[in-house]
Amino acid sequence: MFRIPCPYCGLRNVSEFRHVGGRRARPDVRTATPAQWRAYLYEQDNIAGWSAESW
Repeated sequence: MFRIPCPYCGLRNVSEFRHVGGRRARPDVRTATPAQWRAYLYEQDNIAGWSAESW
């Protein structure tokens, strides 16, 4: 197991620091159509410049 030292929390597991991807709105799981899910999963913009990410 690989651990990363945190100055505030002590040693933390590396699995807590993984890149999830760009932050964007997720469709409502109760009302989304298959086409909306397909667009959310596979049709992503590749915009040059700054972006918000989830870690």
